[in-house]
Amino acid sequence: MIGKVGMYGGKFLIIHQGHVSAMIRASTMVEELHVVLTHDEDYEREFYFNGTTMKPIPFHQRLRWWNELTKDLPHVKCHC
Repeated sequence: MIGKVGMYGGKFLIIHQGHVSAMIRASTMVEELHVVLTHDEDYEREFYFNGTTMKPIPFHQRLRWWNELTKDLPHVKCHC
């Protein structure tokens, strides 16, 4: 154990195995980990999805994914 409280943040515009692996590793280093999902729908639409056929992923959907991924890790809390 390295510390009491930690934070892992990002947009997570598609959560992938690398994100999950980093979160799991971070969660082993602290007593409490906060996963913080940042979002700005206008910025994301313009800089990530403009000119593509992909549709933006709403932040509330990404937060649900994180909550599902961490449901068995009581010391991990997800926020946006």
